[in-house]
This record gives sequence, structure tokens and C-alpha cells, in this order.
Amino acid sequence: MTVRESSSDLVEPRTIVLVADYDEHLDAAFCPLCGSEVTSTIGTPTVPGDLLEARVVDDLPVYGWRCECRRVDVVLPAPDEVAPDHFERVDAQIEGETVRVASPEPALAEAA
Repeated sequence: MTVRESSSDLVEPRTIVLVADYDEHLDAAFCPLCGSEVTSTIGTPTVPGDLLEARVVDDLPVYGWRCECRRVDVVLPAPDEVAPDHFERVDAQIEGETVRVASPEPALAEAA
């Protein structure tokens, strides 16, 4: 076995979590790293639980987008006003600022 073959077992995949550039007039989201429109990727990507101000141990799904412009996952949580009403709002620390993100209520209750 070579170092290259075994190194993937030693390194956990990283996730970059950034605030999406959201244009409410266009109802479109853009990746702040590459500028690509990511609106069609809407879903519930997971973010590390330690980003949330609530005491959550596990990774948590949030309402948002995903961009594939890098070798690692780029997750772009949606602004809380864009998320469906039945999602629970929670504060998160992203890029040194407190941002409200939305998570499915059952997932938030289960992770707590």
C-alpha cells in the first residue's frame, strides 16, 4: 500500500461553510468563492454542529445550497427568511458573525 492510498483513511473530509450571496430580487443564491449561481442545489446539506450556538454535538442539516467549486464541500446556509416556515431557526457562527440558519425541527431535537 502506498502513502497516497492510505492517506485518505487518515484525513477527514473538510467542509467549508460560508454565508451565501443571496439576491432577493432575483430569488437567486451565489457562491461567495466563485460567483456561480447555486440556486438549483437547494436542499439540506449538513454543517458541523460546533458552528451552532445551541449545544449540538453531531453534524446538522440546514436549509441551504451547495457549491462544487472546490475539492471540499462548500455549504452555503440560506438566510432564515428564505427557509420554509416549518424549519426551526438557530444561531450559528459563520465567518466570525452570528447568522440565523434554519434546520429541520426533528433533526435539531435529535441532535441536542
